[in-house]
Amino acid sequence: MRWLASAAIAAAGCQGLDADAGLDADVRVAGGQYFPGGIPAASCDARVTSVDSPSNTIRAGQIDKALSGRITRDGRAIAFGFAGDAGY
Repeated sequence: MRWLASAAIAAAGCQGLDADAGLDADVRVAGGQYFPGGIPAASCDARVTSVDSPSNTIRAGQIDKALSGRITRDGRAIAFGFAGDAGY
């Protein structure tokens, strides 16, 4: 009986998440959640107020690219990707 309860909780906790790792995407973010398709329209008025990077160059195959920034207080997360990519 305990096994059935654990399986139900595990299944409920994973509902709605896509297991796609985004390996077809040109841009991948370590520790991020990948979503296939285009970036959806904004659902609130939150804005990105700054983006900070040591350089504006991104090289093919580059890893550990430092990128940080700020969003307005009403924001909780950002979607990051490039136009025409497989996902964001």
